[in-house]
Amino acid sequence: MTSLMNCSTKGAVPIAILQLPLVEPLTYLSGGQFLSTGTWVHRERTIDSYELILGISEVMYFQIGDRLYELAPGDALLLQPDEHHRGYRPSPANLSFYWFHFQCPVEPSLLAEEEAIDKEQPSAAGDALLIPAYLSTPIPARLHILAQQLLHVGTGRYHHPRSADYFLTSLLIELSQQYVQQLQMAEEQTLDHSFPRMLEWLRLHAGDKQLTVERVAERFTYNKDYLSRMFKRRMGINMLAYIHRLKLDRAKDLLSRTPLNIKEVADRVGLEDDKQFIKLFKRYEGLTPTQYRKAFILTHMNDD
Repeated sequence: MTSLMNCSTKGAVPIAILQLPLVEPLTYLSGGQFLSTGTWVHRERTIDSYELILGISEVMYFQIGDRLYELAPGDALLLQPDEHHRGYRPSPANLSFYWFHFQCPVEPSLLAEEEAIDKEQPSAAGDALLIPAYLSTPIPARLHILAQQLLHVGTGRYHHPRSADYFLTSLLIELSQQYVQQLQMAEEQTLDHSFPRMLEWLRLHAGDKQLTVERVAERFTYNKDYLSRMFKRRMGINMLAYIHRLKLDRAKDLLSRTPLNIKEVADRVGLEDDKQFIKLFKRYEGLTPTQYRKAFILTHMNDD
């Protein structure tokens, strides 16, 4: 699976993903835009809140625990409460970034990137946001606009007491959306290489009795749920329906050109139970195998 970690992180440390339930808006504490007039190093500290940092200009050299980051323009970095952090080398003059401190009303859970991939569909993630600890955002301008609006609202000029909470939540929703879109693009690029081979393999093995989604996923080393999701996105139908179609196409060929009885046809296409075969055939074709055979013979005779 393609990782979203890029050269702005140092070392092969996996990126943690926060799954934030959105039972209610996040709680905004404070925020601002930092701009250095000379070289600058982030001081060493530990805080008891979450902090989101969005790079605007130049590069900030940042360490969280034993992980080293180079926060470039367009990058997003999320610190968790009680994470020890500091700058590990001076950043150049004119370094600028947005920073926001907040709390989560519901305790988030930590996911590995592989787990986040299984939850990138709305039905899987539910009402939760997926926020990576580090992300090079594809459309930073959207985040920067929301950050500027949040800073304006955070001054307390809005009459609603939770206005800043809602604007902060909108910012995190946008960040989560951009991360999910990157996951989806990475998934499709990964599948592109093996998809033609997979379709050909399915065609060749359409008559196998043990042809299942699980077997295909194992053969091509994919997670079953991921493969099912991507297959439907690519083909417009789920893989099981596609397998059924392949079997029934083969069955129609046998019904039209051989004297095999229904049970024998079912066995040839990998369906041991002829009752299951008849039921499946009628569901997809609108008539039974026997009716199809009779209709085909009549059609063939009428064409002569």
